[in-house]
Amino acid sequence: MLRKLHFIVIAGLFLMFMPISAQADQKWEQSAPPLALSQEAMPPAVYVAFSPHFDTDDTVFMATGVSLYESKDGGKSWSQPDTPGSLSTQKGNGIIYGFGSSGNKITAKMYVSPDPNIVAISTVEGLYAANVSARVTSNDVTGGRMLITNVTPAVPAGLISTPDFPPGFAFGDDGTMYVARGAAIYYGNPVITNYDPGVWKQLYYAGSYVYSIKLAPDFAFNKTMIIQSGKGVMISADGGNSFNSTGLPVTSNQYAIAFSPDYDNDGTIAAAIPDYGVFLSIDRGRSWQNVFSHKGVTSVVIGKGGTLYAGTGSSGGMEKGIFISRDKGYKWQNIGLKNSNIVSLHVFPGRGNDQVYAVTDQGFYGTVVENGQTQQSGGPGNANTPAAPEQTISFAVGQNAYYVNSQGYSMDAVPFTENGRIYVPVRYLAKSLGLTDNHIKWDEKTAAVTLEDGLTLKFVNNGAFCYINGQKKNIDAPMLERNGRVYLPAKYVAEPYGYKVSWDGASQTVYLEK
Repeated sequence: MLRKLHFIVIAGLFLMFMPISAQADQKWEQSAPPLALSQEAMPPAVYVAFSPHFDTDDTVFMATGVSLYESKDGGKSWSQPDTPGSLSTQKGNGIIYGFGSSGNKITAKMYVSPDPNIVAISTVEGLYAANVSARVTSNDVTGGRMLITNVTPAVPAGLISTPDFPPGFAFGDDGTMYVARGAAIYYGNPVITNYDPGVWKQLYYAGSYVYSIKLAPDFAFNKTMIIQSGKGVMISADGGNSFNSTGLPVTSNQYAIAFSPDYDNDGTIAAAIPDYGVFLSIDRGRSWQNVFSHKGVTSVVIGKGGTLYAGTGSSGGMEKGIFISRDKGYKWQNIGLKNSNIVSLHVFPGRGNDQVYAVTDQGFYGTVVENGQTQQSGGPGNANTPAAPEQTISFAVGQNAYYVNSQGYSMDAVPFTENGRIYVPVRYLAKSLGLTDNHIKWDEKTAAVTLEDGLTLKFVNNGAFCYINGQKKNIDAPMLERNGRVYLPAKYVAEPYGYKVSWDGASQTVYLEK
């Protein structure tokens, strides 16, 4: 399985979110940097990187201002590694890395190949690589630091060149590099100490800028690659030779893409799209559903058993934090860090539980999620996840699909809210409860709709009452007609059938459970 070392900058990011119902706050363990951030850089700027073998060696790297540190215990203690990295200084809201006389490069991405000695660094001036085991002497202009080589693929004349964005790239299972340069994707195995620019071969021409590349676990086997370009998010199942559109919303923001650790078996992919929310595909990217429709999402990862984790930022007083869903996005709970803007999430499910780490504007945090509990790293948790109901139905405002347990169904009309109540198209509300079209009767003369299936419910257009088996009941949300369709308040239909109704303000979703 492909393992990568991820470095993520957290300085100067201000992101958005919406309120949501939450479980009791969790305790997250903060790993303070070895030196006060204010001593090294203002505003605080931190890169966090996980060892390719973190599941077994607990190694984490942190770069703060001018220093690079290493932890062998998951971030609990830090030391300076024997092989220091590059000198860095702060400029504005971004980290600037200077490699001796090679100049300053804004670093956006940093990964390690399956050969842990090869590190690649993406900057606005190109792609640089280093062999950390091949070091130059102190007499060299780099002052004894790692030898850095510019390995950026050249863009042929007449093709779209790269804008001021660091090239997206990824490592394959065999160490092959896949690099986005302009509108094309290249692949090759550059030799760092004796670089040959002719090593690169063009794999695919997208026709618009390619900003990022994501490879599925076991890429050598499943050949699944996702790219984000100016045309949107595209997916390939043949190693990048051809792509199809995912149909996900197109934005100028960078998406966060997460593959399930068991992708070969479950085909699950998640996408966090700022201004839209979290989208989930359970059929290898052929179809997607918005399972967490809020604007503040910044990151998403998938843990053990398909557990989803979404990180958020703030906007207009909206709630922040990290949210968890154990039922493929049908219901979410806030598990803490509500005072932080979440920049990135990382999950490691290799020890029978999910070790979850968050890079935030407040620092670096970790916790453990195990057997339905969330607990502080190294200590017991303080909240249990309630047992899943036998049946969960969900309708989201503005979404043309509803869910019954793990199954999604399309609609040709969408729910909306009015006067504090959510209204659902009667046909689909009835179907979700097990009724058929034959159980729905419309009386055009009285403008009334009746649901009959052992229980009889009758609603009259704009009437402040309904009838339950002939008994009149006052309600505060009457039946409504919109564009020739009948809508009913979910609460007053579901409750007579024995469902508990709850409202999630963040995702604008109503849940019916029993």
